[in-house]
Amino acid sequence: DVNHWPNFIKNHQFSLPSLPSIPPQLSLIIKNVDLNIDFEEFCSDIKTRYPDIKNIIPPFQVLVCSKCSGIGHFRNQCTQIQTTCKICCDLIDNPNQHTCSNIIKCAHCGNNHKSTSSTCPVIKAYRADLTRKILHPVPAPSDSSLINSNTNFISILRNPHQQASQPPTNNIMMEKLDDLIHKLSDVKDHLSSLSLKYEKFEQFMIEKNQSDQTLKLNLNSLSQTTNDLKHDVIYYRSKIDRQEKIISKLMVPMFTDLFQVFISQMSDVLDVTIYTNLKQKLEHYLIQMQKAREGENRNGGVLILVRAEYQVKRVVCDLPNVCVLDFVGEDELRICGVYAPDSKSWKWDNLTIYLAKKTVIFGDFNVDLNQDSTKAESLLSWADNQFLAPFTPDAPTSMRSNRVIDYALACGISIDIQNFNETRSGEKCSLEGLLSFH
Repeated sequence: DVNHWPNFIKNHQFSLPSLPSIPPQLSLIIKNVDLNIDFEEFCSDIKTRYPDIKNIIPPFQVLVCSKCSGIGHFRNQCTQIQTTCKICCDLIDNPNQHTCSNIIKCAHCGNNHKSTSSTCPVIKAYRADLTRKILHPVPAPSDSSLINSNTNFISILRNPHQQASQPPTNNIMMEKLDDLIHKLSDVKDHLSSLSLKYEKFEQFMIEKNQSDQTLKLNLNSLSQTTNDLKHDVIYYRSKIDRQEKIISKLMVPMFTDLFQVFISQMSDVLDVTIYTNLKQKLEHYLIQMQKAREGENRNGGVLILVRAEYQVKRVVCDLPNVCVLDFVGEDELRICGVYAPDSKSWKWDNLTIYLAKKTVIFGDFNVDLNQDSTKAESLLSWADNQFLAPFTPDAPTSMRSNRVIDYALACGISIDIQNFNETRSGEKCSLEGLLSFH
């Protein structure tokens, strides 16, 4: 009430410029009210019967697309390929690479406000049209219906939640229903695709089980074949051992005796030159047979001595006259001791599997790298392929010739090697080497 407003507040005079108006959010719209009714009686009756009004019709919201800024559809219904900038309204392909001018522009009317602003005249007109369609009034009743209109009005007041007529179909709701039906159809197609894939997977599992059974049978057959081969290997190995014993204990001694008898009987028959040549060849054959009986090193094998404070582990090696050790500790090191006479039964390539990252090969190679051209070329070619560097002493190591046949080959480590300065004895001299880890 304007009469309740004070004219002075803290000695300052104030005036109320206009009466307050009721905002649309607090307004009430009642449909199908008789025009002949007394308005004062109508208001009094409303206030008496319904002091609290809870259900109101809020302002209708205008749907604006977040992709093209168009009115009346969702983003997933938008047919525009490019995206409209929400500030400058430019069409862009990639929003992450767009450089906006920051000049606000409406996509509907082109004025300097955002496309979602409620002040846009296009949005205002669309909201008004939408409100008009939803709240379309019912046609005026006929004259006969005007009779006893007050009674009809009272019946309406007693049933405020009953509507006089149904509003027209909402286009937006129909679009949503169409979209829902379309999505349900997509779900149905997707389920059909999943069902087809499941059938294919089930068929694949059946074939896999059959393949597993076949593989299991093949593995069993292979296992049986392996066992048979093991028995055959054991059988033939026993026969080979038996033949080796016959050759070494019977045939070789017999041929040795025959050669000796033959040489003694032919001394008076053949010419001296022919006899001498034949004797040398027969003696060579006898030496080869003797080596075959005794092995490659009849005086023993290869021995590596290690001080007690060092822990080593021997590597199994099947090559004759080859010993391989691994030093256990922080620095990994492999030491190989080798004796390689001309009659050795293995080749340099057979040593490759015993090489490690840091390896030193000490021994009698029976090859002078400077004088024995053919044998040296074969040894150096293998060493180069395995990244092994030769470390030779400055003086000859053979007591019978001026040759260096005792030295070392190493990879990943440097060696300072020299002759041991003590009195030589036998056919070889001693060497000493100092290992330097990188």
